[in-house]
Amino acid sequence: MNNNIDLLQKKSKLKFIASLLLIILILFFIISEVYQLINRSQIENLFSSSEPFGVLVISNKQTDKIKETGFIGVAIIYPKTSRIGIVSLLPQVKLQASLPPLQELIRKEKYSNIVSSLSKMLNIDIPAYISIPLKSIEKAVDMIEGLPWFNYQPFSLLNEKLPAGEQLLDGSKIKSLLYPKQNKSIVQVVQSYRFFSLFLNYWSKREIFSKRIEDKKTFNIITNEIKANFDFSGLANIISNLSSDKNWLPIFMELPIKKIKDIMLPHPDAANLYLKSFKKKLESKNNPFGKSLPKIEIKNGTTIAGLAKKFRRKLNKKGLQVLEFSNADHKNYEKSILIDCNSNVFYLNRVAKILKIKKKYHLVNRALFTDLILILGKDYKTLMD
Repeated sequence: MNNNIDLLQKKSKLKFIASLLLIILILFFIISEVYQLINRSQIENLFSSSEPFGVLVISNKQTDKIKETGFIGVAIIYPKTSRIGIVSLLPQVKLQASLPPLQELIRKEKYSNIVSSLSKMLNIDIPAYISIPLKSIEKAVDMIEGLPWFNYQPFSLLNEKLPAGEQLLDGSKIKSLLYPKQNKSIVQVVQSYRFFSLFLNYWSKREIFSKRIEDKKTFNIITNEIKANFDFSGLANIISNLSSDKNWLPIFMELPIKKIKDIMLPHPDAANLYLKSFKKKLESKNNPFGKSLPKIEIKNGTTIAGLAKKFRRKLNKKGLQVLEFSNADHKNYEKSILIDCNSNVFYLNRVAKILKIKKKYHLVNRALFTDLILILGKDYKTLMD
C-alpha cells in the first residue's frame, strides 16, 4: 500500500517538474521572440511578416543647380512568396491633377505626399522610402570591382557615345549610362530601362555585394549619403537574406500613363488592368513564368549566311518560339550572347541553361515585342551540345 502511495507521489512530482520545464521553455521562447522583435529594425520586421508592403525607391543626381531625378518606383515586396514587384513611374508624371509633378515633390523632399497617393493607387501599404543618390550607385559598382555589361549598339540613343559590346562597368561610367544628355522627353523611358538593367545585372552579383558589406566600414561608405525613413541597422541582414535565398524573384511593371495637353497622369483603367495581372504574379506560390514560353529573336553575328534561320529550327525543336531572325549589328562576334530585353530573370537563366550559353546579360528594352535576343557568334556550334 505504502509502495503504491510512494509511486503515485513520485509520478505526481515528475508531472509537476515536466509541466514546470514546459512552462519555462514556453516563457523562454516568448521572451526570446520579444527580444528579437524589439532588437530588429523596422525593415527587418516588415520582411519577417507574411503581409506584402511597399517601399518608395528614388534615385537622383545632384548638380550644382538642381537635383535631377533618374528613377522613381515602388518595390512591392511579398515575403510569403519571395517576390519583389517593381512599379516604375516617369518623373514628370502627376499622381493627381492638383499635385505638382513627381520630380518637383522629390526636389522638395515631400515624400509623404507621394507615398499617400501611390498607396491608394496601388492598394498597398507603403511604410518606407529610400532615396539613393548617383554617388552611392557608383560606389556600389566599384565595391564589387565592376559590373559585367553588354551594350548592344542599336539600343543606344542618337549620337550617344557609349562603347559597344562586352565591357566591365566601373563607377565612372554609371553617370553617362543612367543620365544621357539627350532630349528629356525621349530619355525618361530609356532611363527607366537602364535602371532596370543595372539592377538586374547587379542582382546576379548580389552575393558578392552581401559579403562586401559585412564589413561595417564598407557598409557605412555605401550608405552614408542615402536617405530613408528607417534604420539602416537591419538593411545588411535583409541584403544577406535576399542573397542567400535563391527563390526571390524580381518582376517589373511600368505604370501606364495618359497625356492631357502637356500634363502626364496615370491612366486609371489601364493601370488597374495591369496591376491586377501584376499582383497575381506576385501572389503566386508557383513561378508565374514556369509554364510560359519566352519569345526569342535570333541575330546572326557571323559571316555564315542563313545561320539565324537554321538555328531557328533547332530552337523550335527545343520548344522555344522564335519570332524573328535577322543579322546583328556586325559580323565579328567571337562568342554568342543572350540578352534579356523584358526584365525577366527566369527566362534569361532558363534559356541560357538550355543553350548552354555562358554570356548572358540584362539589357532592357520593353518597346520590343520579344523577351530575349540571341546573337550567334563564332562559337555557335557549341550551343546546345
